[in-house]
Amino acid sequence: MVDRKIWMVVALAAILWFFTFAVDFGNFWLKISISASVLAIGSLILSKPSKSDYRISTKSIVIGLASAIVLYGIFYLGNFISGLLFNFSAGQVGSIYQKGDGTNPMIITMVLLLITSPAEEIFWRGFLQKNLMKKYGNWMGFIFGTLAYGLVHVWSMNFMLVGAAMVAGAFWGLLYFRFRNVSMLIISHAVWTFSIFVLWPIR
Repeated sequence: MVDRKIWMVVALAAILWFFTFAVDFGNFWLKISISASVLAIGSLILSKPSKSDYRISTKSIVIGLASAIVLYGIFYLGNFISGLLFNFSAGQVGSIYQKGDGTNPMIITMVLLLITSPAEEIFWRGFLQKNLMKKYGNWMGFIFGTLAYGLVHVWSMNFMLVGAAMVAGAFWGLLYFRFRNVSMLIISHAVWTFSIFVLWPIR
């Protein structure tokens, strides 16, 4: 995978995330579903995935579930600390949750579990970080992948969301760095997003 193709795909991700977050038209959950799916499908076309990247085992399930709990705890603590440090944090966190206003919680649940979580991990870690690590080495690939994942969220104009994306991206990026297992990350991502957006929102 040459540099040009990698960064062209990152540019596409930036365009799609602009459409999702900055364009005040249409349902947010529909837009994020389309954007994530386009990236996932495109990545599968450009680079045939390795079976080993998607192996499912008891270990991958347990670590996936446990890591989702750990990440939820990190965000719970982070929300408390940010509330002490930034007087705007509550409003910005609230605006993230407002994106779900007017949408049936069951639809949000299905989108999180079946579309966005799998699609994002297939693209961001299973394709982008994997290829960046091959091209630039493990640590630089991890750093570039994390920065790309966080920075595409700048279109939201929400400091708390960008920070949250950086933290979550680094967390899942390190999991991929260590285990090279996308299925594990899909479980982690899906359980975490379902927990934080539907079951036990932090706000």
